[in-house]
Amino acid sequence: MNKILKRALFILAILVLAKGMLFRATISYTSVGQREYQMSAYVHGAVMADETTTFRQADIDELIDQAQDLTAARLRFTFDQSDQDPESVWNNERANCIGYAALFRAILQEQLNDLGLSEDYTVEHHVGKLYFLGLNLHSFLDHPFFRDHDYNVIRDADGTIITAIDVSVYDYIGIARIHHIE
Repeated sequence: MNKILKRALFILAILVLAKGMLFRATISYTSVGQREYQMSAYVHGAVMADETTTFRQADIDELIDQAQDLTAARLRFTFDQSDQDPESVWNNERANCIGYAALFRAILQEQLNDLGLSEDYTVEHHVGKLYFLGLNLHSFLDHPFFRDHDYNVIRDADGTIITAIDVSVYDYIGIARIHHIE
């Protein structure tokens, strides 16, 4: 293999391995509001009946990862209009960012409730804007579908952000955490 090809492959490998860090360094999310949470006993029952689901007492990061993995495994992204009712999203198995964020919130919140951790953590469903190096990406897109973007923020009991995630981005390109600006 020649030197140029080896260097190109090395650079490509670094970019693939560092994609999450590069994404968080260049893309930021700023909230413009929140969507109300809809409790869903149906989703809770469906999640618990899913034989592949093995929620267990774990630290919050593991619970977040489990809820994120289940949401991404259950859904496929669509550009069509999506419901924000977790039951409809669970049954339809197709969603846009609204449905992904709604279902993730329902799954994680129900697990926190079951494990007695709902007083320790909150799961928020945010509507926000995405910025690339400080430029509002939505200002370049003239379609109503791209007017905003939904994602989740998880806080501890003191209100400190533990993490922010965009499950639709996770499902599409495998980036587990995002950069949320208060």
